[in-house]
Amino acid sequence: MSAITLLDEAQLATLRMLRNGKLLGGLIRTYRAQVQQQLPDMQAAIASNDITQVASIAHSMKSASFTLGATQMGQLSTALESAAMQRDIDQCMSILKSMNETYDALLPELAREEQA
Repeated sequence: MSAITLLDEAQLATLRMLRNGKLLGGLIRTYRAQVQQQLPDMQAAIASNDITQVASIAHSMKSASFTLGATQMGQLSTALESAAMQRDIDQCMSILKSMNETYDALLPELAREEQA
């Protein structure tokens, strides 16, 4: 995965312009904190077959990811929400695995942007 596919440069540029550049760092910190909680929460919801909770968390993560420009995480969140709505637990587990991998790859990019 390249940084280009992980973060949308145009979206980041827009966010950098808001509040004289001070908004982006806060958004990144909030996003990291939320995702670090949401990924294990989704794992637990999948394990307990709580499809409603999986869909709800995926929907929330989708919005936050696209807002920040984490396009691949947003797309995976969209796919997970859809799989949950179809009650496809196996697909949910597969997508969540990809989300964890993508998030791990995204972390250094988020750190770079936060410090810029």
